[in-house]
Amino acid sequence: LYELKAVMIGKLIREQRQTIEELWERTDASEKEKASFDRYFHVNDEDKLTDELLAKHEEYAGALTAKLEKMQPILERIERRDSIIEERVALDMLQKDPDRLKGRNASKQLMKEEKMMRRVQKELPKITQHLEKKLKEWYVTNKPSQTDDDDVRDEDLGHFMYKGHPYLRTMKTQEHEWVTRKER
Repeated sequence: LYELKAVMIGKLIREQRQTIEELWERTDASEKEKASFDRYFHVNDEDKLTDELLAKHEEYAGALTAKLEKMQPILERIERRDSIIEERVALDMLQKDPDRLKGRNASKQLMKEEKMMRRVQKELPKITQHLEKKLKEWYVTNKPSQTDDDDVRDEDLGHFMYKGHPYLRTMKTQEHEWVTRKER
């Protein structure tokens, strides 16, 4: 019976580890964040695969799931903003084509461009402003405490990370690149 329990505990822990890895991917966890769970994550000795270790894995997976749920509305806004940014670039390319309105479907093309222009001019500033507010709130809630003994500061700690970079910085970079591009 104990052997069966040990085998099942090992299987359950491996399943939790797989879940944790998926959640790390979805929450864009930093190496530092992953390393904070290393002492539990890399235990492979069959004698050390215990109920307590399983409980630690379940607790950590629960915390990551809660974090992902908090992140989800921001992630949806980021995806929407990124699609409008892509649309802005596509619109810019369209408007540079002098032959676009010479064909049969010139009126349809013009209507399409007008819709794109409306989304870019109205939605993008609203979404950007909303995201800036939410990302600043995220930082206030998640910034590291000032009482840490670490002399080395990771400037990205506490920021909302998206694809490995603080998204607030990404937004500023995107806008700077756009302004620079339009000035050419």
